[in-house]
Amino acid sequence: MHDVLRFWLDRGVDGFRIDALQRLAHDPLLRSNAGRRRRHDQDWETMHDRLRGIRRVVEEYEDRMIVREVALQDVHRVVSFLNSGDQLHLAHNFVFVELPWDADAFRTSIDDFEALADRAAWPAWFLSNHDKPRAASRFGTERARAALMLLYVLRGTPFVYQGEELGLPDAEIPPERVVDVDGRDGERAPLPWTATPPAYGFSTGEPWLPFVADAAELSAAAQAADPRSTLAFARRLAGLRRDEPVLQDGGQRFLDAGRDVLAWVRGDALVAAINFGVVPAPVDLDGLLVLSTDPDRQDGPVDVLAPGEGVIVRL
Repeated sequence: MHDVLRFWLDRGVDGFRIDALQRLAHDPLLRSNAGRRRRHDQDWETMHDRLRGIRRVVEEYEDRMIVREVALQDVHRVVSFLNSGDQLHLAHNFVFVELPWDADAFRTSIDDFEALADRAAWPAWFLSNHDKPRAASRFGTERARAALMLLYVLRGTPFVYQGEELGLPDAEIPPERVVDVDGRDGERAPLPWTATPPAYGFSTGEPWLPFVADAAELSAAAQAADPRSTLAFARRLAGLRRDEPVLQDGGQRFLDAGRDVLAWVRGDALVAAINFGVVPAPVDLDGLLVLSTDPDRQDGPVDVLAPGEGVIVRL
């Protein structure tokens, strides 16, 4: 396996996303799970040494990284693969991705990670992937932009699943088109690149799954031509993160902005606030508006956030 890694590293890949961490090592005695307090077919302690071996191979090359899916509902375990500094560079946090749309839940989860992490541990945030329903379907399409803001502005590395930058919901899959027996086809439906049916620029043939409803309107081409689109918003977020060093590696602290508002400061320059509630939330954000999830928000003081709205303000 180390030679396989070197094969791709020699060809210039930047790193690897390693799937299903807990399945890397099994009980060498092959004991049954039945009647035992712990599983023997996965999550065995020898996986730590195997990860260290993978890390040593990757570090034979300059500027490469490994990120791994840590599908464990225990943030202590997630951080344990990072704090040693000799296993993972980044870990996909499945505690975070399972959270409900609730400001306190997100703040608690982020605080828990920060409290356990030492200098070697760097957060990696994600809210959708090929195994989980898309954020627009889980939280509502009107909150898709706020979810993107959360990923891009939190301290850490954002992982954006293809289609999140378009605000795509899950596709509806009729029974006769089901491919995955575990029900993950909705988030795996193909991306609509153009507004032209039937294949929307994805293929000249018939894709293996149907497209999302409103594929033409949600397509990358249609949104690229619309400055009010979710894609345009995502590009502004990415550009802001590129241009603002404080969003890349600056510090972070939370503000008390009310029960349903998650608000935090990056460095000493930028404040982000998201209203997780279902009613307008009064806030006191004194500064210059940089970006809002609402394309109709006018420049000026931010004293109230609409339901699902997020803003970034420069102090």
